[in-house]
Amino acid sequence: MRDTTRFSICALVAIAALAGVVAAINQGVHPVWALLIVLLLPCMAIALAKFPAAFIPPILFISQGMPMPANPYRRILDPTELTLGAVLLALAIFFRLIKLSTREKGLWLGDLFKGQGKGIAFYFLFAAALTVSFLWTRAPGYGGSKLVSFLIVGTLCFIAPFIVMIEERDLRHFTLATVALALILSLSRVSGVSQGTYAEHYQPVHIGIGQLIGMAILLVLYLGLFEEPWIKNLLILALPILAAGLIASETRDALFSLILVLLGGVFFRPQRVGYITPLIALGGCAVIVAALLIVPGQWIRGYAAQRFREKSVEVVQMVRGTSTDKGSGGRRLVFYRAALDGFAQKPLWGWGVGGWETYYWHNDQQDPPEYPHFELLEVGVEEGLLGLIPFVIFLIIGLRAAKKAFYEESSRYAFVLPILVYCLLLTTASGDVDDNRFVWLWCGIAFVACRIIDSKRQEVTQLETAADS
Repeated sequence: MRDTTRFSICALVAIAALAGVVAAINQGVHPVWALLIVLLLPCMAIALAKFPAAFIPPILFISQGMPMPANPYRRILDPTELTLGAVLLALAIFFRLIKLSTREKGLWLGDLFKGQGKGIAFYFLFAAALTVSFLWTRAPGYGGSKLVSFLIVGTLCFIAPFIVMIEERDLRHFTLATVALALILSLSRVSGVSQGTYAEHYQPVHIGIGQLIGMAILLVLYLGLFEEPWIKNLLILALPILAAGLIASETRDALFSLILVLLGGVFFRPQRVGYITPLIALGGCAVIVAALLIVPGQWIRGYAAQRFREKSVEVVQMVRGTSTDKGSGGRRLVFYRAALDGFAQKPLWGWGVGGWETYYWHNDQQDPPEYPHFELLEVGVEEGLLGLIPFVIFLIIGLRAAKKAFYEESSRYAFVLPILVYCLLLTTASGDVDDNRFVWLWCGIAFVACRIIDSKRQEVTQLETAADS
């Protein structure tokens, strides 16, 4: 049975590759490029099968409409980065399911989701509330797009950990892929802002990159999954580059969320964990603040430097209470008040998915789409208590699962709680239920960590029982 399945997969891949090459050549693609694509396809298939968890990080912080860069064949195929990331992740899940089905002692789907029924149930109750609210939305364009993306990409991110993170090895692959991607983006950001070239191409502020880098920093600091000293040392050496990339991304929500989580590390510590101690947590905050005051003036150039100064001034004004709605931070405060007013007008059912646009802007044509930039308020104003109740309960269940992993004896999964808290802090200043798909992912990872912990405890109990008998 296993040999037949593997042969069928290889045959399908070969046929698809051949068909793709013929179609590409017919569309005018040079045969050399077509041949390279054919050679890369098996490598990609092997990577998807061997390291499925490594294909999760790219999808987390990609904007919906971001096109693929340097695509010379747009007339043939022009996917967005989010579409490509979702397809790769779906393929990774598919290959893992096939691998599990060919094992002699295969896992049933029920085993993958064992013991996490409440969290899963409330996620789908929330998804159902979003879907039902489409019936009365006055923004069917934006609302429909957001709903479809949430149901496909968001659910993919939530379900993926249950299937592709079965063992600790999968979590290590995810960690290394996240840090590697964050390092590449950090070097790119530092190079761009230091040369002053961003104004020529696109805005120097990139919220998604900053959020990803902050996550990578917490993954490094809360090391627990790696025993090899050389891997730990390499990850620690990556911290200065990641910190520079975080500053270069000019993302305030990621920066302040990271500082708050590090300060929390002073008071809440697992039993044994990586490099986090109260002294290191305070030192990390001090280094970040000092770097913000000293470093940018030395190496940030051009329009990026101007934007950095504007954002710094706005932060000072917000602290003093003198901010206006001209800056992005001041506008967020206006959005928050408006969202609370909108919730008060329709507290039970809300204005429907995407209804914020017609409530606040009185149209369904905002480009790019606007939202309150506070996910809890967004759910409240658009779905009312119908969506707010399952949403809050789902987050509470996720936090409880992350807390269990945080205080587990070995502290190998202690990173889940600080990163989930970091992600929730991010949702208070940026994104919507679609963009903030990292929340669904980390709740899923928290549930998976609990499943692994319970499974190991059960194995230990069985061994002890067998030894006693």
